[in-house]
Amino acid sequence: MKHPQRISFLVRHLKSSGISLVIINLINSLIKYDFLIDLVILDIGESPYLSEISKDVRIIDLTMPISGSNLRNPFQLIISISNYLREQKPDILFANIWLYNVLVIFAKILGNRSTKIIIIEHDHLLINLKNSSPSNIKKQPILNKALPFLVTYFYPFADNVIAVSRSLATELEQVFHFKKGQIKTIYNPIFNEKIREKSEELMDHPWFKEGEPPVILGVGRLAKEKDFATLIRSIALVRKSKDVRLMILGEGIERKNLENLVKELGLENQVLMPGFVINPYAYMSKASVFVLSSTREGLSNVLIEAMTCNIPIVSTNAKGGVLEVLANGKYGEIVPVGHYQAMANTIIRVLELEGNNKTFDLSWLQQFSIENITKEYIEIINLNSKSPSKITD
Repeated sequence: MKHPQRISFLVRHLKSSGISLVIINLINSLIKYDFLIDLVILDIGESPYLSEISKDVRIIDLTMPISGSNLRNPFQLIISISNYLREQKPDILFANIWLYNVLVIFAKILGNRSTKIIIIEHDHLLINLKNSSPSNIKKQPILNKALPFLVTYFYPFADNVIAVSRSLATELEQVFHFKKGQIKTIYNPIFNEKIREKSEELMDHPWFKEGEPPVILGVGRLAKEKDFATLIRSIALVRKSKDVRLMILGEGIERKNLENLVKELGLENQVLMPGFVINPYAYMSKASVFVLSSTREGLSNVLIEAMTCNIPIVSTNAKGGVLEVLANGKYGEIVPVGHYQAMANTIIRVLELEGNNKTFDLSWLQQFSIENITKEYIEIINLNSKSPSKITD
């Protein structure tokens, strides 16, 4: 009798982040294909997403203390993962994010486990560390300094490496000298009709009432790589010719710096940062322009969400999958990274276009659909399995 495969996904936490959303979408879809799914979390903490996880998914909290993005005791994690692999014997474990990928591989080697390890790379941090100047390297935590070496040595022990965009896959191959084609590209599972349903929910916010000035919207963690400072500076320029407001949805360590910038520019009444919201799609569908100001993006889930909500887009030419999502500018205006004057000019131009609300090509968005991406993951599971599962529609 064929036993269902146990597939595990390791994540750092379930706080508001693109990776959390991607993994939840994926496991909720895979569970429908008769897999046994474990969601292994280093430190579950408080999460807005817990209620979104299928009741058929087993959640395992390793209660590893994390400070920011850093693990306080990597050896404790290695032991915990090794014990988990020994006791639960998952067929495949998908590991997400830099250092934890290395530690998972080390745990498998240490314990001589049969579990297949598949790594998912979500952004360019490894490449940035590899290419950092000596002065920048000095500022990094010790483990981050060692990451490029650890990746070069340990990643070949993984059974597969997945990158979430072709751009990221190509750069990883070049920088870490993987063989061409060794890293498989699988986009993030983002597009689904539920986003459109949620975008139609009523929202009682005074800024979106009829007759109010246009709202420019940004969404994401308040982190340096999202570069919301450039977006705020661009709005200060836009306001010299147009009465607009800026709303940024998200939370993060840069909040205080951004609030100080808002005060410095005298925009306290025109810029609002309400924090994380569970349904950003209701805001996307009602705002006038969506702006991505990032310096780097693995793929950019939020652009796919904005396209699904039919909001005009202005985006930086961020390192990563931005151009792949926007078809090299077909589905959004592209501006240089960190160039707030160009961003301001482009926002003004988009606002002045008549009938600028557009319906994005559904066939284009399908490549990011949960259904299609799930099938790609099942294919890679089958490649690493003694008893492949059947893919059915």
